[in-house]
Formats: sequence, C-alpha cells, structure tokens
Amino acid sequence: HQTHQINLIDLLSSVSTQPTAEVFENAVDGAIDQFNVRFISKADLMRAKREAGRSKDLADIEELEKI
Repeated sequence: HQTHQINLIDLLSSVSTQPTAEVFENAVDGAIDQFNVRFISKADLMRAKREAGRSKDLADIEELEKI
C-alpha cells in the first residue's frame, strides 16, 4: 500500500484589506522545481489569515509563529 502526499498551491488574486501592490512589494522570490515563483511574505500571510479569522487560519498562524 503506497500513500501519496498531495501538494496544494493557492493562487491568490487579493489578500485581506492590504493593498495588492504592498503584497507584491513584500513577496519573497523562490523556486518550485525549475520554476521561479514569488511567495507571499510570512507577515502578509499571517495578516491575511488573522483577518479571515477562520479556525483553520488561526491554527495556521500558531504553526507559522513556530518558524
């Protein structure tokens, strides 16, 4: 029996009440395999999750604070 981990990617068109230009300015460069990508900054992600306020977002914030 083999298990597979599914990798999920969220593509966001807007994030919280924060201006989109500010989110892009704070974005972090990275790579997935051979593809260059930009990631939302940890601070901006935490802000968006705080504003969303869902229980899963609040749990994510607790985990993000550990890194």
